[in-house]
Amino acid sequence: MTPMPPTPPAPPKKLKAAQVIRTTKGLAKPAMAPYFFRIVLLLGLEALTGYALSMVFAGLAQRLGLSLTVKVWVYEFDLSAALLSLLGNVLLLPLTLGVTEFLMKAFRRSGPRVADVFLWYADGVHWKRVLEYYVYAVLIGLIAIPLYAVPANWLMETVNAVTTDFGQQMTNGAVSPVIHWSLVDFRAAGVSLLLMLLYAFLCVRLFLTPYYFLDHPEIGPFDAAGRSWRAMRAHTWTFILLILSFIGWFFICTMTMFLAAFYLVPYLRMTLTIYSEYARSADEHSRMVPPADNAPPPEAPTV
Repeated sequence: MTPMPPTPPAPPKKLKAAQVIRTTKGLAKPAMAPYFFRIVLLLGLEALTGYALSMVFAGLAQRLGLSLTVKVWVYEFDLSAALLSLLGNVLLLPLTLGVTEFLMKAFRRSGPRVADVFLWYADGVHWKRVLEYYVYAVLIGLIAIPLYAVPANWLMETVNAVTTDFGQQMTNGAVSPVIHWSLVDFRAAGVSLLLMLLYAFLCVRLFLTPYYFLDHPEIGPFDAAGRSWRAMRAHTWTFILLILSFIGWFFICTMTMFLAAFYLVPYLRMTLTIYSEYARSADEHSRMVPPADNAPPPEAPTV
């Protein structure tokens, strides 16, 4: 008999965020346990492929002498490598969709196979879906350049300038080295943080897009994005708290020279997969059942 998949956190309204987070994370560990090493393999392959493609296209831009430098206000950014990287993502996207699908099947205990991940490279039907999603991914990538890549690059350069100056003072034997805040344009720093927060909000609201896309072959990525935007409207804050609940793990990764990431990354990805199940089922429930003023409080979900 095929085992029944574990039940995601219950969809009725009024569940406390802490309850949803605790249950979602509690479900993630047993869900990933039977497939842990396969998940590590696939996530490692996805990360290495993405890194290799970014290096290849960055080197290609340099070798071809392509330079598309844009300067607006304090921001200066070479778009050529970024645009080539977006072009190369068409080779990574089938793997990303396959891995996401594998995690969904793992949680549902529907017999995920590593070989099925590569079916997204195998035939015209899958490639048609990949190209549909690629158009959406490129659009998001183009939005990410001004909202994330450019301000993040400027902030990194500013931090490097400040730390380099501080280190130079210590090298020169300064008794009391000081941070030269004159190197920081605080107005630009504020704008940069605001732009990055706006991009983070956009990512949160569109978080469910690949899950809707994979679960509903009859819809396209933009329809899936619309469903995600609507569904996450009621779950944005809980999702943010869920991500923040992993801060302790991020510190552990740093202290262990990122060795803990071999466990954290699969754990995080499975948790996000389970949360996608909860958020989508909650949205469907809220649209099917009209709220009642005298409705009894929902029961706590069981792990």
